[in-house]
Amino acid sequence: MPVYFIGLMDFSLHSNSDGTFMFNYELIEKNSGEPMTDRLKFIFLELPNVQSITEDSPDLAKLCYALHNMTTLKSRPQVMQTEIFELLFNSAEITKFTPQEKIRYENDMTTERDIRNQIAYSKEEGLKEGLEQGLEQGHQALILTARKLVVEIGLSAELAAKATGLSPEEFMKN
Repeated sequence: MPVYFIGLMDFSLHSNSDGTFMFNYELIEKNSGEPMTDRLKFIFLELPNVQSITEDSPDLAKLCYALHNMTTLKSRPQVMQTEIFELLFNSAEITKFTPQEKIRYENDMTTERDIRNQIAYSKEEGLKEGLEQGLEQGHQALILTARKLVVEIGLSAELAAKATGLSPEEFMKN
């Protein structure tokens, strides 16, 4: 897999008026023109090149517009009402926090992550324990079924073993 370098540029290197804002580059050997490697890719996003956006604009163009205009936007534009932009604009609000609010926010986020990790761990352990108990109960049910096949129905121990997948020793003891 290649490694991508993504540069967010608040200026334009290219003088174009067609609205192109994303430029892809690779390293090549100057004399031969051969690519140095196919594992390094460079993407430059020229934020000022996105002058306006519409509902049909790709999310990447909307993101570039938002990043370029974040300090001057009074509210979130109507075309950026999706969840991803809600996260972006909510994250930008953090920059307005006082130092004390930032510390409290970081502590709250640490606590929230800890709680989420504890819940995830508890669920995982609970599922493991439940699976083990279920397997044990299922095994016990198979033993009882095999015993009933032999004792109550009169099936041979070999046929009961074949039907349940147990050995006759497993269900005939006790």
